[in-house]
Amino acid sequence: DELRLRYDSLKKVKSELENHLKKLQASLKEAQDRLIEEQTGHGATRDLLGASEKRFVSIRAEIDELRVLLDRVRFF
Repeated sequence: DELRLRYDSLKKVKSELENHLKKLQASLKEAQDRLIEEQTGHGATRDLLGASEKRFVSIRAEIDELRVLLDRVRFF
């Protein structure tokens, strides 16, 4: 009887641990999915920033060219 009780007790503990493991695995999967989502968003943001920086450089160069032209016009 004592062995049977221990066996039943261990069986219950095993079942609880398996359930806990499944929950942990599900949480891990959710965390991995969120990480991938965040990485994708980060990549998109990084791309937008790069495009914005290129646009800024282009606009800055255009402004500098216009200033040079304006100075030439003022000279005349």
